[in-house]
Amino acid sequence: MRVYQHIILIVSFSTVLLACLLGTLFHWDLYELERENRKLAEFPKFSTLPMSQWPEAYETYFNDHFGFRNTFIHRYRKIMRSAGVSDYRVIYGQDDWLYFNDDMVMQDFIGTREYDEAIRQRQVARLQQRKHWLEKRSIPYLFLIAPNKTTIYPEHLPEDMAPLKANKTNRNYFMERLPDDLTETVTDLTPIIQQAKTGQVVYLRNDTHWNPAGAYHAYTNIVDRIAQRLPDSPPPIPLDQLVQTHQRFIGDLAKMTVSPERYAMDIDLLTCVNKNQWTTNEIAESEFLIPEHMPIDGKPPFVVHNPAGHGTAVIFHDSFTLRLMEYLPHQFKDTFFVWRYSNRTLLPLVVERFHPDMVIEQCVERHLVDQENGALLDDLDMAGDKNGL
Repeated sequence: MRVYQHIILIVSFSTVLLACLLGTLFHWDLYELERENRKLAEFPKFSTLPMSQWPEAYETYFNDHFGFRNTFIHRYRKIMRSAGVSDYRVIYGQDDWLYFNDDMVMQDFIGTREYDEAIRQRQVARLQQRKHWLEKRSIPYLFLIAPNKTTIYPEHLPEDMAPLKANKTNRNYFMERLPDDLTETVTDLTPIIQQAKTGQVVYLRNDTHWNPAGAYHAYTNIVDRIAQRLPDSPPPIPLDQLVQTHQRFIGDLAKMTVSPERYAMDIDLLTCVNKNQWTTNEIAESEFLIPEHMPIDGKPPFVVHNPAGHGTAVIFHDSFTLRLMEYLPHQFKDTFFVWRYSNRTLLPLVVERFHPDMVIEQCVERHLVDQENGALLDDLDMAGDKNGL
């Protein structure tokens, strides 16, 4: 290679490195940030961290904010798509249906993820702990399971994706082995959603979640469960009392693709006619803003006040409850939403702080077996009960 070719190579390489450095310093990018269903790392507060944690904390921040990050992601997805390779987090199904391919969803559906009996026993024990701890305070507990999209609409998956063992997932095994003392506590919403599917579409083609109609069917079933524990709870909002509006919608799965607009669709939103009488307030106390208590979306938990309602509820949840927020505040006077699953310190904190008449915990099917980000990952500190109950 001639000298001038070496010079060109060196200058080009140095230019790329300098551009990335300047891009990091000045937050340069050619594409806007895409929604990632998580909060990106914030610049570390070195004054509050031990010096030994500085390198790891900054590396975590850098990985989310280096120069031209969104450009690299966009170009990578476009190259992979042109080569016939889908984004690893998205499965391109039939009829433009998209499916989530993370959190072991497909392994669980196909049957290549074996059921772990030891995990089930720990989950059952932790459910019983939560139920009994709340019962001692005269607070009923309801644990809801929202089905994966693959569970409700397997027919739109690619033809080569078929279950290996009669579509028996970890959720099936979990429910089959549920002890008698938890049958009234745990509600699997799958049957009601599968039944509703017969007459209409209940999940979003371009998103991981149920659509407003699917959420409404889940809501009416949840209200039935609430009424069994709180007899004074009002009946569900009749469908004809919901306001219908239209929206152009690009779902979370569509946003993960190279061409989000291609998968855009029109949806009908359903809103409670009395929602304008509700008020929403954030709960910004410091104890709710520490990492182990902070909601997944990075925002403080909040309370919806319905002056016409009765009683108080605390709802631990994931993203499947977001559409239920259009309906659930109708059932209570104050509904506290915490976008996080309960844990050994957060549950006692919210009970002491809000004195709820009921605690509801909603968990999507895929997080029932997720041992990193799922529900029921820790034991309650029963021995540390200040009230001795």
